[in-house]
Amino acid sequence: FFNFLLILLGFVGMVFGVEMLKEKTVTILFPLGMFSLLLVGIFPEEYKPHSFFALSFYILLFADIFIYGLRKRRKNSSAIAWLLGSPIVFMMMLYLTKVFEGLAIPELVGALFINAWIIYLTLGVEE
Repeated sequence: FFNFLLILLGFVGMVFGVEMLKEKTVTILFPLGMFSLLLVGIFPEEYKPHSFFALSFYILLFADIFIYGLRKRRKNSSAIAWLLGSPIVFMMMLYLTKVFEGLAIPELVGALFINAWIIYLTLGVEE
């Protein structure tokens, strides 16, 4: 059931990402990252491609968030939070992989940041 939800979320995220791409709110990295999430659901962790797609999901979305912050930093004060937050949260995730056994906690931290980003986009806060 969990993997089905990842597939569904990845698909819905791709559709959302394409719409945001049309508005030039995100880069192509956002829908590609969501496609990676879809593939994480298709390849559960016992399959070799799982790790590649999971890492791709985080790298692509964090890069997209960073680029947004870079583009909007002079026009939008909240853009600085995204510009600085994306590498800080990513580094925190890397650090947490050494502190905790397994990847659940680091992935949770990254997922919370990405969810905040998606809510920000959905609410159109940058307007």
